[in-house]
Amino acid sequence: MSIDRNQRGFLKIENSDEAIAVLCSQLAKIKRKLMVVMEGTGGFKYLLLKHLAAHKIEAAVINPRRVRDFSKGIRLDAKTDPIDAKVISKYAEVVTPQPMAAKSNHDLKHGALVARRNQLLELINQENNRLKQSWADDAKQSIRDVLEVLKK
Repeated sequence: MSIDRNQRGFLKIENSDEAIAVLCSQLAKIKRKLMVVMEGTGGFKYLLLKHLAAHKIEAAVINPRRVRDFSKGIRLDAKTDPIDAKVISKYAEVVTPQPMAAKSNHDLKHGALVARRNQLLELINQENNRLKQSWADDAKQSIRDVLEVLKK
């Protein structure tokens, strides 16, 4: 996770519960109004959102496609962490995204469970497709075994 501190430098932290908790506690000490803006890619945002909400820090999750298009428009389309942080910071200055409503811990957990269920359903679908395409009995049995575990 990289952070652009208003073009004064970059801070790179580990994407771990402990590191994000420390960062958020430091951000909470800042006296001026603050909003964290991030791309909505993968599942990495949820841990950060949880800690931001716990510290009552506003956050906006922005569409990564829009950021990518913006980066091309300002000719900063190389993909490195410092450049990505700079582009997201610039995007936030220009677009001024609205902060999202903080979700409760229950809502975040529910969202994570729904996402996990969708992942498992996708795996079941993929295994069913493999079963249809397989011709070897041993391979078919292996797929059936995996399907049985996934369905449980």
